[in-house]
Amino acid sequence: MKYFHISENAIKLVVMKAGFIVYILIFFNFNYFPLRLEGQGKIEVMVVPPDPALNWKNPTILTLGYLRSYAQKTFAKKLSGRERSAMGHGIVRVKCSTEAEEVDFWSGFSGNENYRGLYLLLGGAGLSIMTYNYLDGHIQSTEFVQKYLDDIIQQPKIQAGFIRMNISQEQCEIIRNHYEGFRQNGTENLIYGFFTDPLSLEGAGCTSYATSFAQKSGVFSPFLQEKWTRTIEISAKNLGPTNQASSI
Repeated sequence: MKYFHISENAIKLVVMKAGFIVYILIFFNFNYFPLRLEGQGKIEVMVVPPDPALNWKNPTILTLGYLRSYAQKTFAKKLSGRERSAMGHGIVRVKCSTEAEEVDFWSGFSGNENYRGLYLLLGGAGLSIMTYNYLDGHIQSTEFVQKYLDDIIQQPKIQAGFIRMNISQEQCEIIRNHYEGFRQNGTENLIYGFFTDPLSLEGAGCTSYATSFAQKSGVFSPFLQEKWTRTIEISAKNLGPTNQASSI
């Protein structure tokens, strides 16, 4: 049987979106709270798993589960106005100081909000939609992320995981510049997709965007990088037509 092998960078997104949070993350009934500096800056990478959880062991069940989750997300927003994600979400929280200023923000990254990926999936594209680039990539503001987290708190079955790391003043400067670089690029130039490189500011997936701040600053060690990733094989049958260069 032919298999499609997803690269390590893609797996970072796939694993986190699937809710397979590796053991270095801490689970708890989620309530977000202000980060206290205590003499050092902090960066926090947070992962909100999908509800219901997706089953990545069986691609057929995965596809059906995604469709169910997507439908629930759509109805939840229309009926209650609550934000949900069909595949989970990654968020970064930073609170630190440079020599010149205080840096304090929440941020996320999203795209594929014109339902194009869903139409392709229903049309037989299969899980190859993970290789597509979506041209509506955009940064989510502090206000949007806080509203999203307020909605998550109202859903007690959803448990978020996070990893928090100390950062120096110099690392805070690097993170601020990375954040401003994304913002200055503008929405019209950002791509949402698994195969984009957030370190080059071309775009991202939600969790690769969140982890890129830790990577850029150097606090995301090779050990954490290894434990953060997982390889998943998908058969050609479930993959469907493949075109990694596709942009929609």
